[in-house]
Amino acid sequence: MAVSLEMQQRIAELRQKARDGTLTLEETREGINFLRQERLAMPPAKAGSKKVVVNADALLGELGI
Repeated sequence: MAVSLEMQQRIAELRQKARDGTLTLEETREGINFLRQERLAMPPAKAGSKKVVVNADALLGELGI
């Protein structure tokens, strides 16, 4: 997945806001959506690798989302 220059700049902006503590809930969702798209675009794991089940709701709950 090729990431456009605009998206790279937006990601950098979101990272800076996260460091500054000024990231809004909507911006957090935007970042999570991008990460999900990026993960889905990756090739599948090799055969024999162990699949780990992650409870996304619990993780987001820890973040207060």
